[in-house]
Amino acid sequence: MTGIRSDGTGALVLLSGALRLGALAAAVLLSLPALAQPWDEAASRERLERAALAKAAGIDALLVPANLLETEAFDVPDGVQPLLADLLRRPIETATGGADLADRVIRRLGLENAADMLGSWGRRDAAGPGRSGLRERLADYGRTVTDLLAELPEAPACCDVPAILADLHAGGPGAATLAAVGGAATGEAARRLAPRLAAALATLVGDVAGLPAEAAGGGFVLDGAEGRILVGGTGDDRHRIEPGTILVVDTGGNDTYDFIAPVTGSHLTIIDLEGDDRYLGDPLAIRSFVALADLDGDDIHEGGVGTQAAALGGVALLIDRAGNDRYVAEGFGQAAAALGAAVLIDGAGDDSRGIGDRGQAFGQVGGTALLWDLGGNDLNRAAGPPDTVGRDGRLSQAQGMGTGIRASHGGGIGILRDDSGDDGYELEMFGQGAGYFTGIGVLADGAGNDRYQGVRYVQGAGVHGGIGLLADRGGNDAYAARHGVGQGMGLDMALGALVDGAGDDAYEAGSLAQGAGTANGTGVLLDGGGADRFSLAAEGWGRDHAARGLPGVSFLVGAGPEDRFLRNGEAVAADLGRADGPAGGPPYRVDPPGDYACPAAAPPAPAPGEGEDLTALIRRSAPMRGDGDEALAAWAALGGLLPGGLPALLRAVPDRDFATGFALLQAVRCHLLDAGPEYRAAVWAGVLEDLDARRPVSQPWLHARLAGLARPADGESVRAGAERLAAHPACSAQVGAVELAGGTVAAEKAVPAWLADLLSAMLRDLRERPAESRCLRLAAAILRLADRIGDPALKERAADLAAVLPPFLADSAIRASLRPPP
Repeated sequence: MTGIRSDGTGALVLLSGALRLGALAAAVLLSLPALAQPWDEAASRERLERAALAKAAGIDALLVPANLLETEAFDVPDGVQPLLADLLRRPIETATGGADLADRVIRRLGLENAADMLGSWGRRDAAGPGRSGLRERLADYGRTVTDLLAELPEAPACCDVPAILADLHAGGPGAATLAAVGGAATGEAARRLAPRLAAALATLVGDVAGLPAEAAGGGFVLDGAEGRILVGGTGDDRHRIEPGTILVVDTGGNDTYDFIAPVTGSHLTIIDLEGDDRYLGDPLAIRSFVALADLDGDDIHEGGVGTQAAALGGVALLIDRAGNDRYVAEGFGQAAAALGAAVLIDGAGDDSRGIGDRGQAFGQVGGTALLWDLGGNDLNRAAGPPDTVGRDGRLSQAQGMGTGIRASHGGGIGILRDDSGDDGYELEMFGQGAGYFTGIGVLADGAGNDRYQGVRYVQGAGVHGGIGLLADRGGNDAYAARHGVGQGMGLDMALGALVDGAGDDAYEAGSLAQGAGTANGTGVLLDGGGADRFSLAAEGWGRDHAARGLPGVSFLVGAGPEDRFLRNGEAVAADLGRADGPAGGPPYRVDPPGDYACPAAAPPAPAPGEGEDLTALIRRSAPMRGDGDEALAAWAALGGLLPGGLPALLRAVPDRDFATGFALLQAVRCHLLDAGPEYRAAVWAGVLEDLDARRPVSQPWLHARLAGLARPADGESVRAGAERLAAHPACSAQVGAVELAGGTVAAEKAVPAWLADLLSAMLRDLRERPAESRCLRLAAAILRLADRIGDPALKERAADLAAVLPPFLADSAIRASLRPPP
C-alpha cells in the first residue's frame, strides 16, 4: 500500500518515491547570523513527527492540504508562489522551520551578510574617495542603477499615478493596478534584480561611509543623463526630492528630506551619514528602484500610503543602521511589496513602528517583503480599517503577512525577523505570522520577553491555502488572540504554526486556537518548555476535525506537568499522556457546511432593470452580506430574477471569484427553501444550461452545489446532471457528480448501469494516477458511496482503489468517522 513514512529527520517521504521531502534546514543553514536564542530544530521536528504518528488518521493526514490544493485546482490563480507547494509538501519541516524560512528569503534577497555590512559601515574605516573621485563614483552608481532598471519588462499601460494612489488608499493594489504596472513578469524581474540593487547600494555606502567633510565641501550638484545628484554638507539641510533626482549623499547634520511624489519609472537613492534626520512623504517605488541608507542618529520616518520601503512593480530598500528610530505611516509601508521586493533593515536601537494597515513585512501578489530588526526593545503596532463582514476587528494585515486576492491572484511573502530584545507586537486581524490565500507570512523573533496582541487570524495563522508561522526562540512571552482563530491555526487547506522555544509563556485565545484547524487546515502549537499557561474558550489543543470527507489534524506539543490549562477561565485537567496534544485524537469534530442563516423575510423589491449590474447585486445581497436593508433588498431583487434568470446570474459571477460565487449560492439556497417542484425544476434546468453553454465553467463547485440543492426525483434527469459534472476536469465537479448521483441510489440496491460505468471510469483513473496527483476527495466520495449502498461489484472495485490509498481512507472505521454531515 502506498503511504507516507518519516525519513528520520521529520520530513515526510511518499513510499512510491513520487515525492521526496528532503531536509529544508540543510539547504538554508549557511552563513546567516543566528537568532540570539539557540534552537534544536531537529528535536522539534522529531516531537512533531511522533505526535503525527500517534494520530488516528496517521501521519499521512498531514499532506491533505497539499493534495487538495494541487488536485482541486482548475482555473489556477495568477502568480501562486512555487515555494508554497514545496512547503505544504513538507509540513513538519515547515511548521518547525519558521526561522529557517525567514533566513531562506533573506538569502534569496542577497542580504545574508547584512549584519556584517552594517558593522563595517559603523566603523567607517574606509578612507573614502576625494572630491573628484567622489563625483565619478556617484555618477558610476547612477549609471549602474539605470542599467538595472532597464531590465524591467515594458508596461505600456503604466502609469496613471493618481489612479494607482487612489487604489492603494482604498486598500489595494487591486487587479487593475497589478496589471497596469506590468503583472507577473515585472514582479519576477524586480525580485530577481533586488539582490543586485542591494549589492550596488552596499558598495556605494561602503565607499562613502568614511567620506571626510572636506570632500563634500558645502555640497554640490551634478546633472547628468541619468538625473540629478545632490551632495550635502555637514549642516542641517532640507532636501526637497523632486522628480528627476536620482541620488542624494549627505555627510552630516540633522537633515530633513521631503519626498514630493512617488518615484515612477526611475530610481532614487538617499545616503545620510550622520545626524538625527527626518524623512517625510511617500517615495513609493512604482516600476522603480528606491533605496535609503541612514548610518547614524535617532531618526523619524513619517509618511502616508506607499512609504518607508514600499514597492509596486519595483524594489524598495530602507536601511537604518543605528539609533532609536520612529516610523509612522498610514498604509502600504514599512516593508510592503506587490510585484517586487521591499526591505526594511534596522540595526541597533529601541525603535517604534506604527502603521494603519498593510505593512511591517506585508507581501501581496508577487511581492516579497522583509522587515529585519537586528536588536533593541522594539514596539510594532498596526491598526487598519474596520472589517466589512462583522468580525469585530480591524484589518491590520501586518507584521509578517503574506496575502493574495482570493480566487484570482496568488499571495506574496511577508517576513518579519527580530533578532533580540523585549519586543511588542500589536495589531487586530491578519498578521504576526499569517498567510491568506496562498500567501506566506512569517514572524521570527530570536530572544527576549515578548508580547503579542491580536484579535483574529494572528500568531501563526494560515487561511485559505496560505502558510502562517510564528517562531519565538526564547523568553517569557505572552500571546493574546482575543477572538482566537490563531496561535497555530490552519483554516481551509492551510498551515498555521506557533513554535516557542523556551520560557514561562502565557497563551490566551478565544476559540479555534492553540493547535487547531478547520476545513482541512493544519494547526500546530509547539512549546519548548517552561511553566506555561494555556487559556482557551473552545476548540483547540490538538483536537482533530474532518471536512470534505477527509481529515484535518492539529497539534499541541510540549505540554508538561508544570503547565496550567484553563477553559473559559476555569482550570481543567489535561491528558498530558497524549503525544498529539491534550485534546488530540478521536472523536473528530466534523465541520458542517459553511452556509449562512437565511433571512426571515425581505422587503418587496422590483426585479433589476435592463442593464443592471448583476455582479454588484449579487455581492451586496443577503444572507452573506448580513441582514441590513441594502442586503435584504438585493436578496429580494435576486428573487425577482429567479428561477428563470439563473443562467444570467451564473454568468455574472466573474471567473475565479469565489466570494461572489458563494454569495450567489447562499442567495439561491435561501430562495429554494420554501420553493415548490416547478421552481426547483427551473433552477435545475438553469444549472444544466450554463454547464452546456460554458465548457468548462470556471467554478464547477458552484454548479455542483446548486444541482444538489435542486436535484430532481427521476433518475434520468439526475443522470444528465451527473454526466455533465463528471465530464468537467476539476476534481470538485467530479465529486459533485458522485454525490449527486449517489443520492438517488438506496442502500442494498443495485447501481444503475450508467452510474456503474461512470464510477468504474473514475476508479480506473484514480488507480492509475501517480499518488501525488490522485484526488483524495474524489476517492473518499466513491468509497463512502460504496460503503453506503453495499453493491458487491462496486465494493470490489473500490477495494482495489483503497489498497493504494492512505490508511485514513483504506481503513473503513476511520473512513466512517470522516463522513460529512448530510
